[in-house]
Amino acid sequence: SFSYEELKIATENFQAILGQ
Repeated sequence: SFSYEELKIATENFQAILGQ
């Protein structure tokens, strides 16, 4: 299963990678 909190963390990690 998949929770909003997991989606939020994954999105934040993705944004951090893009911001490098």
